[in-house]
Amino acid sequence: MAQVSRRRVLLGAAAVPLWACRDRAPTPSTGAPLPESSEARAVTRVVAAVGTREGAGVKLVRTIGSRELSMVDPFLLLDEMRSSDPRDYEPGFPRHPHRGFETVTYVIAGAVE
Repeated sequence: MAQVSRRRVLLGAAAVPLWACRDRAPTPSTGAPLPESSEARAVTRVVAAVGTREGAGVKLVRTIGSRELSMVDPFLLLDEMRSSDPRDYEPGFPRHPHRGFETVTYVIAGAVE
């Protein structure tokens, strides 16, 4: 059985959200639209989010990047910052190296200032 590197797994995992949001985008190899799946997939695992503080004390909830999904830690994180209390997010994030991380912010309601 061929071994798959951790980097290869993470690159594939990072592409999943983009693939899921596609508008029948063409496949890279053929240029043809991807067929729609006729089969539903079962949920194989439910992971509870873990409350934590990051940076200078920003309060958040982490779903991906916890011990439950250690196979992707620390390369893939999914954090939720939902609070109407400014004390939970005002401390911010001081300068720190991400060493190649790509940060994507997805705002469901409100704004990022």
